Order: sequence, then C-alpha cells, then structure tokens
Amino acid sequence: MHRKLTRHLAEAADSGVDQFAAWNERTDLALQLAEAHAAGLTMAATLDACAALPPDLAAAGHDLRLMVFLEEISANASWYLTEGLVTAHVVRTLPDQLTAVCARLLPYAQRLTDMLNVPTTIIRSAIVDADYATKLAPALGDGGTKLLRHVWSAS
Repeated sequence: MHRKLTRHLAEAADSGVDQFAAWNERTDLALQLAEAHAAGLTMAATLDACAALPPDLAAAGHDLRLMVFLEEISANASWYLTEGLVTAHVVRTLPDQLTAVCARLLPYAQRLTDMLNVPTTIIRSAIVDADYATKLAPALGDGGTKLLRHVWSAS
C-alpha cells in the first residue's frame, strides 16, 4: 500500500498534477495504509505485553494475541480474501473462532486488563466503572435497584 501510494504521488508530481488533487484521489488508499499501520502497532504492542505475562497466563496471552489477529482478519476479510491470503472457509469460520477465543479469555479478562494497564477509556464501556450499579440504578427505578443489588451482591 505504501509503495502504491508513494508511486502514485510521485507519478502525479512528475506529470505536473497538483499534489493536493493527487492526494485527494488516493485518500482511501492512505486511510487503508494508516489502518494497516495501526493494526501492526497493535499486534506489536500485544506481543510485547504478552511476553511479559507470568507463566500461569501463557495460554491466555496466546489467546489474546489470537483474538487481536482474528479481529484484524475479520475487519478486513474481503481484502485478505481477494488477495488470496485467506480462504472463504477461513472467513466463514472467523465469528466462531472469535467467540471461542473470547470464551477462553473471559475468566482472565479482569486480570489481563489490570496487568496490561488497559485504561477504562479504551474499554469504552460504562460497565467497567466501579460505580456502575449506583449510576445505573436511578434509570431503572426501584425494581431495577433491587435487581442490581442482588446481581452485584452475588458476584
């Protein structure tokens, strides 16, 4: 993608095409390049973080790396498929593979999140707030408050 983008911009410059116009013609490619770069950084950070996990989390670390990998393939399955990097069978099985990996990670989720210092803002869910039940209760009324107290006291 990088070579394709830089080649196009160089060819445009050589032929006198306005660089702004040339860039605008390739913004989709530039966005794909940026997303691919971000995916690479995410995988590298995941590999580094998992390498530092204690031995009792080795299997969870493997599954965490697998989840990041499968999510990337899933998000861009059509590209991987058209480039011949995966088969249609692999694409069809991605949802089940991700579900299985997430199920295996679930018992380790809180520990991994804490050990990897994942900020609450990255998780993007109100439920990770320690005061979630208290904040949600008024919206649910009296019956909801009782239900939440029961659920939270059981966990």
